[in-house]
This record gives sequence, C-alpha cells and structure tokens, in this order.
Amino acid sequence: MLNYFPNFDGLDRSILRDTLRRIYKIRQLAGKDDGDYNLQPTGDPFRDLLNSFINLVVHTKDSINERNQGCRDHGDDYMTIELSNRIRKNIFHMEDTLAEIKKLVDEAEKLLIKKRKNQKRGKLELLERCLNEKRQEYSDCVETLKVVREMNSERVVASKGCINAIKETDFGKKMELRQKLLGMHWNKSETNENGINRFMDPTVGSGRLEENEETKEEMNAIAEEESKINAGLDRLREGAGRLRNLAMEIGGQLSRQNEILLGTEENIVKQQQRIRSLNGRIQKLLRAQKPMKCCVNLCVFLLVISVLGFILIKINLA
Repeated sequence: MLNYFPNFDGLDRSILRDTLRRIYKIRQLAGKDDGDYNLQPTGDPFRDLLNSFINLVVHTKDSINERNQGCRDHGDDYMTIELSNRIRKNIFHMEDTLAEIKKLVDEAEKLLIKKRKNQKRGKLELLERCLNEKRQEYSDCVETLKVVREMNSERVVASKGCINAIKETDFGKKMELRQKLLGMHWNKSETNENGINRFMDPTVGSGRLEENEETKEEMNAIAEEESKINAGLDRLREGAGRLRNLAMEIGGQLSRQNEILLGTEENIVKQQQRIRSLNGRIQKLLRAQKPMKCCVNLCVFLLVISVLGFILIKINLA
C-alpha cells in the first residue's frame, strides 16, 4: 500500500521549480532581467573585469533604490541595514575590481613602450588604440563609482507618521500577525452592529516617493544620479564593444601573420629536406669514389717523384 503513495519531497521540489520558472517569466515580461550582464568568460581579462564591474554597478543601483523605497515604507528596519551592508560590500568589490583594471591598463602601457623599439607602425597603431580605449574605460569606471557613492549618500529619511508597522515581517508570520494586531485599534466612534471588532490602520499609505513633499527633493537628486549611472553604464558597454572590435582586428592581423609564418616554415622545411637529400647524395658519391681517389693520389705522387729525379739527372749530367 505504501508503494502507491506519491513522493511528496519530489512533488514539492517540482512545484517550487515551476513556481520559480513562472516568477522569472513574469519578471522578464515586466522588464526586470535577473541575468547578469555578459558574465560569460570572454578570454580577455580586461573585458571580464569590465563586465563584472558593470554587473556590480547595476546590482548596487537596484539595491540603493530598494533600500530607499523600504526606508520610506518601513523606516530604518533590519532590511534597510542589510541592504546598506550589501551596498557597502558591492562598493568595496567595485574598488577592488577598479584596482585590477588599473593594473591591466599599466601592463598595456608597459607593453606598448616595449613594443615601440622593434615593431612596425601598423601594429603600434592597434596597440595604441587598444591602450586609449582601456584608459577611457578606466576613467569611465572611476566616474561611475563616484556617482554610485554620491547616490548611496542620498538617504530617504522616513517620518514617524509614515512608518507602516503592518509590513514589518522580519520575525516571521506569527510576529507579523502580532504586529498587525498591536498596530491597529478599534474605531469606537462607529456603531458595531454585528458585534465584530473592526480594526483601523492609523498609518498613512506610502504612495510614490516622487509625490511626497518630504522626499521629493531627495528622489529628484537620486533620479539625476541614477541617470548619470545609466549614462556611465552605456559608455562602459559601448567601450566594451569597441574593445571587442579591436580584439577582433588584432586577432585577424595575428591570424594573417600566423599564415605567413606557417608558409615560411613550410618553405624552410622543404629547403632543409632538399639540403639533406643533396648532402646524402654527395656523401654516397664520395664513398663510391674513395678507391679511385687513392689511386689518383698515388699516381700523382709517383709522377712528381719521377719529374724530380729526371731534373736531378739533367743537373748532374750538365
């Protein structure tokens, strides 16, 4: 009988996967993309660091907006503190990434100085263009980090009357229910015909932060800084595209040079084979003519001795 019972563990996991899949589709239709920006390894360390920096900026900007909205709705609660800590960690991580990008820019500059001694002009132009693009990307990253810090310094301060105790869910569902009951009171001015206690919420609805007079100026400043961050992200992405085009151009030039080197190497190998074959033939010819060479040398030696003897006889007779 137990064999026919369903596997509730697998059923729960299946329901959870299906629910997460539907939530992800809904977020995509709403314009919210949960995927990181181009975090697949590209083979270029500079582009990988640049993509990681862009992804950190996007997540930090979203966390700042979420913290400000939560601070407006709930005040400085546990979630606001946790988001602030996450934002600070992201900023520290961005600083580390920026330091690594600076190291790669310095290495590219040293490589260009080294290649200027023994490289052709065409290759140097590509290296100079690549170095200028990296410098521009680094400066854009520095400006973007500065704007993110300014955006993080703009905090929306919630007034006491705007704190909504009903939405405080940090301590679980039971604590949420208890907070609802404690944060409400019965409106005794109205008649209670059915004998049912009706509770009224004394807190004011949050609404949009841009429409509230207390947070209007802060939200305008945050919106300006967010537009600056978006513009910086667009510049960084355009620079990443230009770096990709430069990398492709350099790769094409290197491939052409590799083809030329392969052709030269094939010609050298053919010439070596010809020289080896010619050397073998000469050695075979010398081995074949060695006895004849000894005979010729002996005949020449006897001829020289006979000529010298004939000359000496003539001298004695004279």
